[in-house]
Amino acid sequence: MPTPQLDDTLRQAIKDAVAEVFEEKAEVLRSMVEEIVEDIALAHAMDQAADSPEVGRDEIMAVLEDRA
Repeated sequence: MPTPQLDDTLRQAIKDAVAEVFEEKAEVLRSMVEEIVEDIALAHAMDQAADSPEVGRDEIMAVLEDRA
């Protein structure tokens, strides 16, 4: 059975390791979070679109041309 001293030492080692990863790999973590958020947003948009009526290509092009 681990001693309280060992538990505290292990807990601190894990905290230090996690902090080091956040510091050294911040860009990688940021990129991963961005991709996760994009995937969630895409899934949400797809769910909303599933309940929407279909729209023809001509209608879409008309809207895009009005915005140009």
